[in-house]
Amino acid sequence: MAYQSLRLEYLQIPPVSRAYTTACVLTTAAVLFGLFVSLVFLGQAFTIMLVYVWSRRNPYVRMNFFGLLNFQAPFLPWVLMGFSLLLGNSIIVDLLGKILSTTFSIILLANLFCHYFSC
Repeated sequence: MAYQSLRLEYLQIPPVSRAYTTACVLTTAAVLFGLFVSLVFLGQAFTIMLVYVWSRRNPYVRMNFFGLLNFQAPFLPWVLMGFSLLLGNSIIVDLLGKILSTTFSIILLANLFCHYFSC
């Protein structure tokens, strides 16, 4: 009974907010249960996730990286990952951000599909 009322409340949230909330809950669960390697804090991965989602939603925005490299927005996460690798950091956090953003995109598409086609 409680599950059904929680489900109804969840489905009343607008699709984009629902997907974002779901991504936040999944990220929090990943931190709490320690599902990812030895990372205790996934704030950087969450930031990379937001950068990835923004770059996908704005594909025609021109970017400039330190005045040396010009590229379009969809390449921003890859440029940041390359720069992180150049500095000698591990790219695991960047890859986790990409995994989280892909999960976010899939959840968003599923929610939009269910919203428009009454799943």
